[in-house]
Amino acid sequence: MSLTILRLISLLLLVCINEGVHCFIFPPSSRPQPPHYNIKSRENGASSLAIGKIAPSPVLVKLPSSQSTFSSEISQISNALVQQLLLPSERRQKDRIALLAEQLVKAKVSFDPTECFHGPLYFSNVLEGPSPLWENLGIPFISKNLQGQQYTYNDQEKSVINYAEIFGSALHLRAYGTYEQDMTSPLLTQGENKEEEEDDPVSSFFQNALASLIPPPPQESEMLTCPIDFVVTVDKASICLGDDNRINIPISGQGYLRVLYADPKLRIFVSPKSTTDDRWEKEGLMVAQVRVDQKDPSFGLLS
Repeated sequence: MSLTILRLISLLLLVCINEGVHCFIFPPSSRPQPPHYNIKSRENGASSLAIGKIAPSPVLVKLPSSQSTFSSEISQISNALVQQLLLPSERRQKDRIALLAEQLVKAKVSFDPTECFHGPLYFSNVLEGPSPLWENLGIPFISKNLQGQQYTYNDQEKSVINYAEIFGSALHLRAYGTYEQDMTSPLLTQGENKEEEEDDPVSSFFQNALASLIPPPPQESEMLTCPIDFVVTVDKASICLGDDNRINIPISGQGYLRVLYADPKLRIFVSPKSTTDDRWEKEGLMVAQVRVDQKDPSFGLLS
């Protein structure tokens, strides 16, 4: 038995030294293959993200290059969606926007909240669902009004400023609140069940053996994986005349936020539940948010 273990360790060391980092998987005949995402081209030239099965392959499969390709494709899709959302509404291709957003949502990416949540305002674009109240606050035909959110994410503070222009930045509404991960979300239960179903003691042995030979990468920041739910609590609001003159108004309540996709320039959210006052946001509302400096580099941080 000891000789067999030594041979296994020697094989793992040889693989790591000569071929780079690999991941052990079982052949298709002995273990069901997990789903992965393939980017395929449609006949009209647009990209389409499809879930498929891993094709039969050798016992050793190298991961970094495929992961890099996947990330590159997702980045291209994100950039294409941002470019569409920067266009005037009459020039946007709604079908293309819907397709690009669907591809990003299906990817279920991991993201760094200190890069994708913390920062400036991201302006909102309704993709589908009931029209929210904040979308209709602006005076039509007079100014092009922005609506969006500015999140703060760090160890000391997790806060949000909701921003909606009525007459451009000269007259706008701000609603202030905090947010936290929704620990009652059904997504958490689904994740636990999936892990239990995929648990395989034999494969865990090989994965643990390999992991013991490779030093873990440094953990610079917390990563979150989509989809993930948050509860947002608003406790005050102001009508602002410019940046300096404010009239406080009584607004409070809870909202629910599900992050479907996030990167440093683009976020896609959906409301899994209606807000306390469902005139503001109803269940099923989906929005895409683009970082405001992509549209207006002079737009500063809100306070």
